[in-house]
Amino acid sequence: MFSHRRFNPPHTLRATFRIVPLVATVLLLTGCWRVLMDPDTLRKTTPFGRGPETSGAEPAKQSDRVNGWPLFYTSPDAMSILWPMFVKREGANALFPLYESIRRTNGRSQLFLAMEVLGAEWGEAYRANHAFPVWFYKNDAERSCRRAALLPLFFFATSPRESTFAIPGLFFRHREKEARALNLLLLSGKFSNKKGHGNYLLPFWFYATDNALRRFYSIPYSSVSGPDEEWRSVFGPVYVSNRGGEWVSRSILWPFSHFWHSPRSRGHMLLPLYSWKHYAQGGTMFNSLLFNRRRSENKELLNFGGPLYFTSRDNESRYRAFLWPFYMDWVSPTSSGRLLIPLFADWRNDATRTIASPLFLRRWKADESQRLFLSPLWSRGKSGDEEWTNWAILLANFSKTPKRSDYSFLADSLHVRRDKTEGPKVSFGASVIKLIWADRYGFASPAIGHRNTLPGDGSVEAMRGAARAGREAGARSIRNPKRWTHILMALNWGRRLAGTDGGAPVVRSHFMFFPLLSHYEFVGNSRRTHESNVLFLLWNSRRETTGEAPGGPVATVRHRLLRKAFDYERVGSRTSVDAFPFVAIDADRATDTGRFSFLGPVVSRQRAGDQVRWRVLGIPLGERIE
Repeated sequence: MFSHRRFNPPHTLRATFRIVPLVATVLLLTGCWRVLMDPDTLRKTTPFGRGPETSGAEPAKQSDRVNGWPLFYTSPDAMSILWPMFVKREGANALFPLYESIRRTNGRSQLFLAMEVLGAEWGEAYRANHAFPVWFYKNDAERSCRRAALLPLFFFATSPRESTFAIPGLFFRHREKEARALNLLLLSGKFSNKKGHGNYLLPFWFYATDNALRRFYSIPYSSVSGPDEEWRSVFGPVYVSNRGGEWVSRSILWPFSHFWHSPRSRGHMLLPLYSWKHYAQGGTMFNSLLFNRRRSENKELLNFGGPLYFTSRDNESRYRAFLWPFYMDWVSPTSSGRLLIPLFADWRNDATRTIASPLFLRRWKADESQRLFLSPLWSRGKSGDEEWTNWAILLANFSKTPKRSDYSFLADSLHVRRDKTEGPKVSFGASVIKLIWADRYGFASPAIGHRNTLPGDGSVEAMRGAARAGREAGARSIRNPKRWTHILMALNWGRRLAGTDGGAPVVRSHFMFFPLLSHYEFVGNSRRTHESNVLFLLWNSRRETTGEAPGGPVATVRHRLLRKAFDYERVGSRTSVDAFPFVAIDADRATDTGRFSFLGPVVSRQRAGDQVRWRVLGIPLGERIE
């Protein structure tokens, strides 16, 4: 009996039915792509790509075409069936994806099978074939070139200029007119070119020459040598030698132990314990964790225990510190002094000397005038033949000259004068303005005081003219003209003549807010100098210009923090910076050169124009700078 059950094909057959449309689609797309990549096939095997040779043809010839595209299409010079599966045109025919045959106009023929997986091309003095992706062969006798590859077994290529043979991962050989290369197992080989040659067996050695430079690297021994420098190493950092021209350096257990010798210096170091350096021009430098010393013909520096003790000196100055920054003393051509912060300070320059403490201040000047302050409550002074005393508690002032004595109380409410010529005088009232000489006026009280002996408008030229006239006439009141104002003696400012510059008087101006700030200005015949201090000498700044004009060329600029903790100085085009105790920087804009050093030879940098040379632990890095 017949069964009416539906037919159910096996599972594998159902899967095959599902794959067939996918395969057909892939083949169709592949054929389309192949035809699209060939313009002649697209133009001649479809009714849409007729060329100009048929677009203007006679109707009788156009009737020779049969158009059932894409099932069937024929024309006098092309035909296609199930386009693009089978196409035929002049010099080519194809049944995609099985085969394709092409005859080129240059006399060469091509045959491709299975979508160009297999292929061949031949012509006069030319042969090529391939089986992708295993075999490739090409022989062009006209150009004397031949190439063949059987991957992954071997590859070779030859031409008039070069030849190559390789077994991937095992062997490689390459030759050119002036170069050779040979490699075995990617670990050993040799090479040569017009600059040099070399060989290697990794990881045991590598050797190469490049012009006059020779390099050899291995685990126990390495070297690099050239006409100017030579470097050697034994077991890496165990021993390192570096030689160039007249300098030599050696390291044992680099970078901990190092020795060097050069035309400029020689020395050794054992880090982190110490480093020692001797300069060819004279002088030594020693650095360690607790002790540092540098000596030269013109300068000496000594440091023990960081801030515990520090001293430096040169031909003209000396500086010393204990428990820095609490105690410091110094001597220089322009000043000297000592500081015990915050208890005591004593400093002097060419014109003055000052001793100060929180409740005491005394100052001497070159003209033998003196001032003494015991806190803001009591002060005493002397200028030439005149002496004076102020008692802020009693609101009293005493002054004395060889011919006269003055006593005033309560801001001149009571004034007593003893004059040897005119006799005694007593006055009452709040007289605060006293005319002492005809060419001099001023007023005084415990809170504020002012005195002016400047001639005319008080200008620099007027002061100089008055000074010259005073010297010629021998008049004391004109010999040292000045203007001075104070508020509670702590805030005071003024100007006066002080010293000479090239035979001409020097005008000195000052502003002081004791003990926080002081500023001085000296105007001489050829220079103008500005100097400022903050908290005595916590910060010191000095600027010196040539000429009397404020905008004159800058000759010297100097800034100091705690005397030597930070020292910046610029003289003309040269600049130097010292940061206690490790950093030193020098630069010269005129010659476009500069130097930087940190802990002496540990790290240094030298620059000349675009050339830069570093030294790390005494080892030079970069080109030599003469």
